[in-house]
Parts: sequence; structure tokens; C-alpha cells
Amino acid sequence: MQVRFGRRAFLTGVAAGLAASPAASRSKTEALALRRRWATGNSVISPPSSDDALIYFCGDTSAGALDPGVDAPRWQFALSENAALQFRPRVGGGRVVFCGQRGIAVHNATDGSLVWQRAAAIQTGVPMVNETQVVFGDGHEILALELATGKEQWRHAAVPDTLTNYAPAQS
Repeated sequence: MQVRFGRRAFLTGVAAGLAASPAASRSKTEALALRRRWATGNSVISPPSSDDALIYFCGDTSAGALDPGVDAPRWQFALSENAALQFRPRVGGGRVVFCGQRGIAVHNATDGSLVWQRAAAIQTGVPMVNETQVVFGDGHEILALELATGKEQWRHAAVPDTLTNYAPAQS
């Protein structure tokens, strides 16, 4: 009788074997200690981002910035009911980009002031941010906007009746 394992089954078996090995059972597991808890008023938060100074978050009711050494958020703003800014905040050029399927908002990273915002024409995808621009999909088009002003730099139409949901890549 021939037995074939797929990659998933093989890797699961290897992981189970390593976990059950005598060496694995002798190693000590260190518990992680809670360092700080911030009251943001959110019941759900998307994965945060950081620029090595602040931690940027976006939740179901508010978005903002946290200083790791301070108990209260550095700045925070309430989201409108239809904001749905569910993607991870992106940081670049002194700005923080908050984005969801219904649109995009760019805020100043230091004080949270709104720089510009744009509603989705169809449905906004996950943005890519660098020091000077934000690139994202809206419906079947990919747009590049100037990060400081929101001015359109270029637009590329892809396949009609499709959605460009994922962040573009840049090298």
C-alpha cells in the first residue's frame, strides 16, 4: 500500500513531532508580561503600524496615535458611522494614511490633523505609502496621489468589472 502526504499534512506531522520531542518538553516557556494598556474606546482594532516613535491604530469607533511611554493616546479622532477604516494604517512622509473600502484619509503623524481625504469612487483597496505618494486601487483602477496634497499623479485602468483590493508593490 502506498501512502502519500501532501505538504500540509507533512508539515503538520513535522511540527507535531517537534512539539512532542523530549528536547521541546524540557524547554521553559516564558510568559509575556503586559507592559501598557490604552483606553481607545474601540472593541475591535486592525493591526497597528509604527514609525519608531508612535504606534498608529484604527478601530471600529476611533483612530489615532499612541506613545509607548504614555498611558493616554497622543491624539485620537472619532470615526463617522460609515468610515469603515479597516485596513492597517500606513505611515510615510510625516503622514498617516487610514483607509477602508469607502475611502482614504491622510492625517499629520505628529498631531493627527486631517491633511486630506477622498471618498471611494467604487471600492478602495489596501494602499501602498512611501515618502511622497500613496498608491491604491479604486474599483478596477490604480491611482497614485501626492501624499502631501492628495493631487492625482497618475491613474491606470485595469480589467473592467474587477476590484484592485491588494496593495501595490514598489521596489
